[in-house]
Amino acid sequence: MSEFEKRAEQVKLIHWSDERKQRRSQVRLVQEYLRRSALWTLELRTGPWPFYDIADRINPDIRAPEPLVDEVIESMSGAGNYFVLHTVKWSLHFAALKDHGLDTTKIPDPFTPLLLMYARGGMVNRDSTGFIEVDGVSFRLGSVKKAATRKPLASLDEKTLQEIDEKGWPDRAAHPPRR
Repeated sequence: MSEFEKRAEQVKLIHWSDERKQRRSQVRLVQEYLRRSALWTLELRTGPWPFYDIADRINPDIRAPEPLVDEVIESMSGAGNYFVLHTVKWSLHFAALKDHGLDTTKIPDPFTPLLLMYARGGMVNRDSTGFIEVDGVSFRLGSVKKAATRKPLASLDEKTLQEIDEKGWPDRAAHPPRR
């Protein structure tokens, strides 16, 4: 199965809801997306960070098939937020780029943690004042350089995410500041 097909199936299996029981892990997954997106932004010397079509900046000639992208987007009833719809599209294009040999060993796929956050019932939004909102929790976006130096999430496995939800953020650096 191709990376695109895996990603498309992953998105189709998401139950889009407003479940808020896993808010801590949802926030931490968004922070991991921001870190990874910042690393790609610095590597490519482009933007607009943090939400943009990274695959297009790497190679605009390699895209996921639009009819299949449209099919995935149509399967997302209940997820009408601009950032959610666009980040899913961009993640599909990124997966297609991986199918064409993009090496993500140096800088990991930025969309993986974001899709895991969506699967945990979360939505993401950015307001005009520089805050990121994840299901009612807001934190300052900060700078690309600061996000790139954030401590990486040790693991994206379910056990780690459950521990974050049960015990809180494992380190103070990962805890979002209060608004």
